[in-house]
Amino acid sequence: MAAVAGIFSALIGAFGTFAQMSAASKQAKAAKRAEEARRRQMELDAANRRRQIARKAAIERSKVLANAAGAGIDQSSPVAGSLGSIASIGSGEIKATNQSEQLGHKIFDANMQMIDAQEDAAMASGFSSIGQSFFGAVGQLGRYFV
Repeated sequence: MAAVAGIFSALIGAFGTFAQMSAASKQAKAAKRAEEARRRQMELDAANRRRQIARKAAIERSKVLANAAGAGIDQSSPVAGSLGSIASIGSGEIKATNQSEQLGHKIFDANMQMIDAQEDAAMASGFSSIGQSFFGAVGQLGRYFV
């Protein structure tokens, strides 16, 4: 009777372990979907920021050209300098946005690796538990048949 109980216990333990492993896999998939959504949001934010920078630079450029034309100095050196400054500032802001986006991608890649590692650890732990249950049951059976 004790042998049957041992086997039954091992089977229940194995079933519970498989359920835990399945849940860990589902959790990892959900975490990956969430990371992908965050990554996409970061990409959308960066694209929006680049559009805002370009829009702002175009407005500033138009203001400088309109003021210069009104004053009759649209071909002057100060106007060219102002336009160069606007382009330089916009370029620097876009570069900073691109660098932030690249760093964000590295963070998301690291998070995905961490999720994969956590899933692998959960699976390994599950297989270890199944092995312990199996060999525990075999040990109990050995006591009754030796």
